[in-house]
Amino acid sequence: MTPNATPEYVLAFDCGGTKTLMGLASPHDGALVATARLETRDYPDAAALVAAALAQASAWRQGHRIVAVGAATMGVEGGDGRVELAPNFPGWTEAPLTRASLEAAFPGVPVKVANDVKAACLAEMRWGRLSGAQYGAYLNLGTGVALAFGHGGRVWQGAHQMAGEVAYAWEPGELGFRSGHAPLEEYFGGPAMAELPAALWVERVERLGWWVGQWLLLLDVERLVLGGGWAHRLVPHLPRWLDLWAQYLPAVPAVKLSAWPERAGLLGAVALAVEASP
Repeated sequence: MTPNATPEYVLAFDCGGTKTLMGLASPHDGALVATARLETRDYPDAAALVAAALAQASAWRQGHRIVAVGAATMGVEGGDGRVELAPNFPGWTEAPLTRASLEAAFPGVPVKVANDVKAACLAEMRWGRLSGAQYGAYLNLGTGVALAFGHGGRVWQGAHQMAGEVAYAWEPGELGFRSGHAPLEEYFGGPAMAELPAALWVERVERLGWWVGQWLLLLDVERLVLGGGWAHRLVPHLPRWLDLWAQYLPAVPAVKLSAWPERAGLLGAVALAVEASP
């Protein structure tokens, strides 16, 4: 960039069930220079929220050269531009912030879109608590519950981009995906956990430790990072998880709280944009 050239930045969107975070960042190291937050409850539907996000992005373009855009979205973007597996935000499947809408808003600018939890895992591997780990996992505990697995700096997507969608894990007799339910998320997601009295909350956290132990047995990671809106509440209970896992797992990973418990998705979107930048 020449001394008098317009500064170059990447633009990031993190679209979640309760909020959408936006950021303007350096394409070189991902450092954020501006952020904005849009509350889902402030908008009548998904289309209105997307319009507000694009309006904020348009304002940021004044005086800034956007060289790439990254978007971390709940659910999984399909080939038809719809987003599947986003039950926490009615209407998001029909009017999401997709690659097509971002390419239309930023003609000629490279765009990269990915699932928000997988993007958060990417950010943790690039700049956060999974940095240096050859095998790592990121567990999101917020409005939604999901898991992402990384190896050698790359995030495992799965055959249908649905690897780690543990929200749909079930126990016998529970209604599941085909019935419009996400059983595990309905039990351990933020709204359900927030309503519990203290004694039941502890009981449910211990049950979650059992579930996470099963996933760790499958993945065999060296490090597990916890992120999301209520992950910090787990810290006093982690010794009980570790004691449980020590009894059953052949190898117990190190467990760390995310470097950015509620902003990992936004940093993930920045990481996507940095990867897409020329």
